[in-house]
Amino acid sequence: GGAMSGRGAVLRGEDSEEEEESGSEGEVVAASTPAASAGSGAAGGGGGADDDDAGALPPPAADASGVEKMAWGLAAVLRPTLRQLTQRVNELQESQRELISALEAERTGIAELPEVRKVQETMAKAAAYEVKIARIRKVMETTTAQMAGVKKQVAAWQAQIAKNDSAARARRAKEAELDKALAAKPSASLVAG
Repeated sequence: GGAMSGRGAVLRGEDSEEEEESGSEGEVVAASTPAASAGSGAAGGGGGADDDDAGALPPPAADASGVEKMAWGLAAVLRPTLRQLTQRVNELQESQRELISALEAERTGIAELPEVRKVQETMAKAAAYEVKIARIRKVMETTTAQMAGVKKQVAAWQAQIAKNDSAARARRAKEAELDKALAAKPSASLVAG
C-alpha cells in the first residue's frame, strides 16, 4: 500500500511498512504530515474551525468498505483546496464586477464629453445626409438624361438648319443663274418694239 499523494491520508495494506500506526487491511488513516494536521486551518483558505466543520463529512463507519474509506480520505484531502479555489473564484468574480462597473462608469463619462456629443450628433444626422445625397444623385441622373435628350434634339435641329441652309443656297444659286440668263437675253417685247 502507499500514501495517497502524501497530503493527508494513507492507505494501509498487507505490505505496509509503517508499523507505528495501526489499522486493518485497506483502512484509511490520517497521516501525520503537516498538510493533514493543518489542512483545514490556515492552509484551508483561512476559514477557521467553524468553517471547516460546516461541510465536513462524518468519518466512515468502522465496517465501511475500503472504497468508502478511500473516498472519505480523498474528500478530506481535497476539501481545503476546493475551499481555497472557491474563495479565489469568488474574489475573481467580485473583481470582475468591479471592473465591469468601472468600465461602465468610464463609458458613461466618455459619452458625456462635449466632443463625443458633437460626434454623436453628427452621426445621428448621417442618415438624413445619406437621404439628401441619394436625392441629389437621382436629380443629377435625371438632369444628365434630359441633357442627352436636349443634345440629340439640338443636333437634329442643327442638321435641319444646315439642310435648309443648303437648300436655300442652292435655290439662291438657281435664282442667280436664272437672273443672269434673263439678263443676258433680251426680252421679246423689247426686241419687237
